[in-house]
Formats: sequence, structure tokens, C-alpha cells
Amino acid sequence: MREWGRKGGEASKAGRMEKMTPEQRSAVAKRAAAKSAEVRSAKAKKRKETE
Repeated sequence: MREWGRKGGEASKAGRMEKMTPEQRSAVAKRAAAKSAEVRSAKAKKRKETE
């Protein structure tokens, strides 16, 4: 079941990206990168607090 869900997600992601303009794809990528950096920062802060 999990693989089915993943396949569906991958297919819809590809379709979504095809319909977006390069500017829209860039904006999505920037938001994703910012969120990823935020999560990494929070993990590092938590790790530092436990030391």
C-alpha cells in the first residue's frame, strides 16, 4: 500500500511541475530549501542543548 501512495505522489508531482512556469518552480524550490534549512537548524539547536 505504501508503494502505491508513493507512486501516486511521484506521478502527481511530475504533472504539477510540468504545468508550472520556471518562476513558479523556482519559488517552490526556494520555499523547500528554506524549510529544510529551518529544520536542520532546529535539529542542531536541540542537539546542542542536550550536550
